[in-house]
Amino acid sequence: MRLRIGSGFGIPVFVHWTFAFLPLLILLRPNDANEDQLLAMLIALPFIFACVVFHEFGHALTARRFGIDTLDVTLYPIGGVARLMRMTEKPLEEFLIAVAGPAVNVVLVVLLACLLIPLAILDPLQVAGSLAFHVASIVAIANVVMIAFNLLPIFPMDGGRVLRALLTALVGHFQATQIAVGIGMAMAVLIGLAGMFLLRGAIMLPVVMAFVFVAGMQELAAVRARQRRQAWEDDEPLEVLPVRPVKPLLSLSPPPLPALMFQPKISVYTWDNQTGTWRKDSP
Repeated sequence: MRLRIGSGFGIPVFVHWTFAFLPLLILLRPNDANEDQLLAMLIALPFIFACVVFHEFGHALTARRFGIDTLDVTLYPIGGVARLMRMTEKPLEEFLIAVAGPAVNVVLVVLLACLLIPLAILDPLQVAGSLAFHVASIVAIANVVMIAFNLLPIFPMDGGRVLRALLTALVGHFQATQIAVGIGMAMAVLIGLAGMFLLRGAIMLPVVMAFVFVAGMQELAAVRARQRRQAWEDDEPLEVLPVRPVKPLLSLSPPPLPALMFQPKISVYTWDNQTGTWRKDSP
């Protein structure tokens, strides 16, 4: 179940129903944050997901430059997903589409840094302790985390797609997908276990890794299906073309017999009045 919250560049934006649990997770997470910090995090939440939408539009608009439309953008508690009409198999196109999202976050971090750093230098006591500064700092840090996290070589995240694009130029699209998915699944398991046993506060990390693990398997299954379909199409019989008759080297028909053998022998007789008999004429 999704709720449409708007659109941009002709692309509808939806929010998944599970998004409603995110504020509760912030309030119930076991940490030592005080009320002011929790308030800053709750206020920063819509701004962070606005940055997620910008990130997905970076993918969508770059894909549009290559003739690939986007069905919609959906926000989940663990991030956003832009559903493209199709996936390109050209390495350069996939590379540019993948890096376009993190590139948007880089621009946002630079803009926030240009706003916050001068203010903190001019009046550090007033600015650094204000709620607005805390909210903007959280948004900036969230963008840095998005850049670093999305560029991990975990397929089908942006870093995994960059890895596949680089491998496709060397070993082909299908084998590159297998390698990228294998690396991504291994890293997802390791990071998920680290989130469960080492990083006790990162309760969402195992959930995110489980999501990308399943998504990687689904992507690999889709590529395998396309590979089988392509192989089946290549084995179809070619279009029947007109065949020019060729004179056989060896004729199986009997040779023609002399014409005299088929010529009928005719005898001609003439009535002779003198003798009163029929006279045979010579041929």
